[in-house]
Parts: sequence; structure tokens; C-alpha cells
Amino acid sequence: MLKKQAIRDRFDRLALDRESWQRRASYYYDDQRRYLRFLVPEGLSVLEIGCGLGDQLAALKPRRGVGIDLSEAMVEEASTRHPELKFLVGDGEALTLDETFDVILLVDVVGHVLDVEATLKQLRHCCTPTTRIVIAYYNFLWEPALRFLEWVGLKMPQNEQSWLSPADIRNLIRLADYEVVKAEWRLLIPMGIPFLSTIVNRLMAHLPGLNRLCLSHYVVARMRTAP
Repeated sequence: MLKKQAIRDRFDRLALDRESWQRRASYYYDDQRRYLRFLVPEGLSVLEIGCGLGDQLAALKPRRGVGIDLSEAMVEEASTRHPELKFLVGDGEALTLDETFDVILLVDVVGHVLDVEATLKQLRHCCTPTTRIVIAYYNFLWEPALRFLEWVGLKMPQNEQSWLSPADIRNLIRLADYEVVKAEWRLLIPMGIPFLSTIVNRLMAHLPGLNRLCLSHYVVARMRTAP
């Protein structure tokens, strides 16, 4: 509980500065939103765990959008920015929503979750057989570079997160009784360098082997059906 309170307090402090950090890393966030819009068509019901300011959820233009975050300050800011959506203070590990969704997002959040398997199991009551769970997280091979970007003020400072490999994520998905339907790596260069970023990220980032050096990993899962 103390660790969870520390996470909550930290994001409460960051709420007012979160938008400025997102602007500094706009290339990364713009790519993330483009890819999420590719995965999630407009007009669906979408639940986002760890919604932050709600900008990502709003960008998907859901028919019904619900964002959950531990941080009360983040939820207040999100509600002001996007009054057409619903934002609640809550914990994905103890979710009490009594409705189902077409899509559930966990984007850049699993490293902060204390029990990923328990969270995935808790989300099952918000799923139907056609619901898709979208998990996005960063490649920990990038940890030294990301720490350097924090040091020079180009990335929002992060506390130590849980290290989960792609194999760990797949195993947790399986243990929670889901199955992977799609996985993709993106962004060899997560900054906007004219011409170079476009060429490398559109062509080289998808090459077998080289793609495992990308910053971002996306996994789409669904509830496993009985054999």
C-alpha cells in the first residue's frame, strides 16, 4: 500500500506539468496515438487504465470513454480537458465497474502496476468475447538512453518501474486466461530528426531482429475461448 500511495502522490505532483512533458516528447506521443487509432476504430466503447490527462482516450473518439487513474489530480485535470468522457479515481487491481467495453487500454502503465496478472484477471469482468486488451510498454534495453533524456530534461522523470520482457508479458497474459492476437514493435528513433526518423521508423523498424531494438512494444489480447 505504501508503494501504491507513493505512485499516487508522484502523479498528483506531475499533473500540472504532464502536458509540457508530452510536448517535449511530441514525436513519441504522436506516433503512439497514430498507432492506437489504427488499432482502435472510432465509435467504440473504450476503457483506459492509467489514463493520465485523458488526451489519448479522447484522440480515439470513443462512443463511450472511461478513464481510470490512481491520481486524483490527473482525473480532475482530465475531466476538465475532456468533459465528454468519464474519468474516475480508481485502481485497476480492484476495479468495480459494472459494464463491458469493446477495448481496454493499458498504455505505458504496466511498469507501475504492482500485480499485472491480478489486474488482467480483474479486467475480465469488463470484457466480452470480442473485447480487445491493448498493452503498450517500453523496451528496457532503452533504460540507459531514457535516463539520459531525463537528465537533460527531454523526458518526464520516472521512478523505478518493474522490468517485464516480452516473454514475461505474454506469460502474464496466458496466466490471466487471455491469448495474444497481435504484437508489434515500433520506433527505432523516438525523436523527430528530419528525414532520418521517417525513413528508419517506417522501413528499418519492421525488419526481423532489428525490430527488437525498438522502443515501444504493443500487444493486443483477447479472452481465451474454451477448446
